[in-house]
Amino acid sequence: MQARSFRANATEINKNPAVVRYVFILKLADGRDYVAPTTTYRTLKENTTGNALEYLKVVDLQNNTVSEIRLNTVESLLDEWRDNYFNTEWDIPMQFTV
Repeated sequence: MQARSFRANATEINKNPAVVRYVFILKLADGRDYVAPTTTYRTLKENTTGNALEYLKVVDLQNNTVSEIRLNTVESLLDEWRDNYFNTEWDIPMQFTV
């Protein structure tokens, strides 16, 4: 029996998971008053790659919590989230949060 994969492929990263658990909220550190919420891997990846961030927060809709993400862990968080994109039981590990 093959193990179930929760990893999002190249097409799926453009779409919301069927059950949205996490909403990421980021603010760029470029001085603009622009805050962007996102629920897709691709949008989060595009906005965090090559841009200085003032902050990145995540709203966990299942646990009703808001956490701030350590900015030096964003790349690793993205890798783990992609691997667990469709796993609604996956919790963001504490090492990524402030």
